[in-house]
Amino acid sequence: MLQLVLPPDWVPLFRLAYLLLAFVVTWVGVRLRRASIGEQRAALVAAGVQLVLAVVLDAAGQAAGLWRYAVRDGLLLGVPLDLHLAWALLWGLLFVHWAPRRLPAALRYAAVWWAATLTYDGILAPQAQALVRRGAGLSWLLGDAGMIACLLLAALWVQRAVRHSGEALSRGSVPIFELQRLRLGAALRAGLYLVAFGAISFGVLPYLILTLSGQSIWPPLLAAPLRAGIILAGALCLLFALGAVLEFVRAGGTPLPFDPPLALVTEGPYAFVRNPMQLGAIAAVLAMAALYRSVWLLIYAVDLVLMSQLFFLPQEEAELRRRFGAAYARYCLAVRCWLPRLFPYGDPDQPPLVVGYDESCPACVDAVAKLPRLVVGPKLVAAPLPAGDRRFCVSEPRPGGGPPVIHHGLDAWLALLRRGPIFIACLVPLFSLPPLRLLLRLCYDVAAEQRPRR
Repeated sequence: MLQLVLPPDWVPLFRLAYLLLAFVVTWVGVRLRRASIGEQRAALVAAGVQLVLAVVLDAAGQAAGLWRYAVRDGLLLGVPLDLHLAWALLWGLLFVHWAPRRLPAALRYAAVWWAATLTYDGILAPQAQALVRRGAGLSWLLGDAGMIACLLLAALWVQRAVRHSGEALSRGSVPIFELQRLRLGAALRAGLYLVAFGAISFGVLPYLILTLSGQSIWPPLLAAPLRAGIILAGALCLLFALGAVLEFVRAGGTPLPFDPPLALVTEGPYAFVRNPMQLGAIAAVLAMAALYRSVWLLIYAVDLVLMSQLFFLPQEEAELRRRFGAAYARYCLAVRCWLPRLFPYGDPDQPPLVVGYDESCPACVDAVAKLPRLVVGPKLVAAPLPAGDRRFCVSEPRPGGGPPVIHHGLDAWLALLRRGPIFIACLVPLFSLPPLRLLLRLCYDVAAEQRPRR
């Protein structure tokens, strides 16, 4: 029986032909589909996320010994990047473009792609030993089946979620029950985006920059106290950026321009600076450059600033002016793009924060009297609690409309601290970390029980 085996000398030509074929087939398939702009954006987001996940899962499969690549050029994390780019075009962009809108039909459609792909890999893998070599037994096939299923389902889920979010965005007003459902999906997508694109921005690219410039990854050539201080500063910068991501999630959106929040976000870090995510990320890269004393990482940080200022910000701000008009114009006049304010911005159209306190507690009365010195941006209204209710609370408006969000105890104080001066507000994400939050809650509950009352 005649077997077609890929010769080693033909591997570069095969990789190039495979990538070009993927471009041509995807271009033809997208042109024939004639999808809307919203569907095209959702497909692009899904393909980008799938590309990053595919590289990570493929590298994990190699580390587990399920397979290994026989080539040594064009690798990222030990896997050929050109092959995964072709995969993202065919099994990402083209796959989601033709996916049915109804979920049961979409799942059946994904199952057909999964079965066809697994069959294709099982038949062709023995003939491609010059490109990829299988592990022992059928463990490689089981790993391949799991990876293909994860990638297809992830692309399908991201595409459907981004498309639904875009449809809600185009309708304008969103019912509160739908906004709550969108928040959950936005939180999952934002977490996926952070893992996928954060791994590239703060893992892969700095690693490549340091290794190509001949520097060791660890330990940096700094004294231990200075090293710890720089790492702490970089972590705080990332927490500041993470706080901005959480504000987007509360408004039903994510950091990606194609998957934005449904309401204008002016709370949290956005009350101090218009681009807190970019600012926090760039500051973290600068901390990394100081940690390794790397000029190339400093250039990388400058590149990020130029990319944000010249390519992303003009388009994003034009879109925000179109969507929010006068409200966004007022916000731009009060909040700078890169230089943070000392005190937070307060939207004049935003309802006030309502602070409920126990009148029988002298310490509570004194603290509420001093709050206007701490919380400068938003309007505050102090209201005594009904008799018998001793829990300090704060009621704040919900992003996107609906009933207000009511915080009690420690959560109420954290909600107020988020609206304090920037040197206090930037610590709130740190206080919100689960271990520290639990410790603070225990201390607060003990102190609350021991407060003297009239």
